[in-house]
Amino acid sequence: MAVAHMLGGDLEKAATSLEASIKLNDKSADAFVNLGNLYAVQQRLDLAIDKLQRAVELDGGHDFEILFNLAVVQEKAGRLEDAVQTYRRAKDRNPQVSDSHIKNAMAKLAAQQASKPDR
Repeated sequence: MAVAHMLGGDLEKAATSLEASIKLNDKSADAFVNLGNLYAVQQRLDLAIDKLQRAVELDGGHDFEILFNLAVVQEKAGRLEDAVQTYRRAKDRNPQVSDSHIKNAMAKLAAQQASKPDR
């Protein structure tokens, strides 16, 4: 049902459907991934990160795609240290991941740290 709502462009109904699915089965990594990705599309980044982190916990951190999605959202949210770490975990699961994602996040992190005034 959630997919039908997403395809129809009704993201709020899709989110409601996924949240109901999670209430019925809070051990489904797929449901948390789908809800996290939906929240990311809606720019609700903190919620997206929360749901994707839960999916990683449920999956045991084995699924490269979940880790990669989490890293992308962390980077988008400005959580650059977390993003670098998560990209590295994703690369450990799939060595084909481009180092450019890690380097890009690290460059953003360095720029962010350089712009902070010394205390």
